[in-house]
Amino acid sequence: MTRTVLFLLSGILLFFTGCSKDQESKDSHQPHIAVTAVDPQSVPEITALGDSVAKTLLKTLKGELIQTIKQSGPVEAIKVCNTKALPLTRQVAQQFGANIAVKRTSFKIRNPKNKPDSLEVQALRYFDNALKSGKPLPAHFVQKIEEDGQTRFRYYMPLRVASLCVNCHGDPNHMPEPLKEALHRLYPNDRAVGYKAGDFRGVIRVEISPENS
Repeated sequence: MTRTVLFLLSGILLFFTGCSKDQESKDSHQPHIAVTAVDPQSVPEITALGDSVAKTLLKTLKGELIQTIKQSGPVEAIKVCNTKALPLTRQVAQQFGANIAVKRTSFKIRNPKNKPDSLEVQALRYFDNALKSGKPLPAHFVQKIEEDGQTRFRYYMPLRVASLCVNCHGDPNHMPEPLKEALHRLYPNDRAVGYKAGDFRGVIRVEISPENS
């Protein structure tokens, strides 16, 4: 084997070795995340805070919808949901501190911005599986998330479909045409229909960062 060939082989080997080390260096800086479900009673402060935030949001949104339906009907209520639900959600979070984040999510979403992430899917399955097994719907679910030496929590409160919500989330065949047209226009990929009063609808998720935990 000539010196030229040996030189080329050495260069190729060094190139791949360098790439491997670079990859190892990049991987070593990837955040390590550990997620565990914890007994809500073991973190009473987290559970109490999450419950307070979730109930405040629920009361705020419900009050806005009831007022709009009384004054203008369900079609206008859909427009309120479309334009005010997310801003009102952010406002409620801000009432409780800068390190609180709030979200509503479901397996059957209406607004694409409410699509569940992987941790929220776990929570939704927790409540859904309890119902499917014949158990009462749990009052809450808490995840402990450890990332890069810091701990945060996610509190979940389940939502059932209220009789008021059936107007816009019930059987589309029983909806007035103006209502169906408004839903299709504002939410062309809407999946949040077909519910009956009392059905499991989804969750309110409250994320509590280290400063608040």
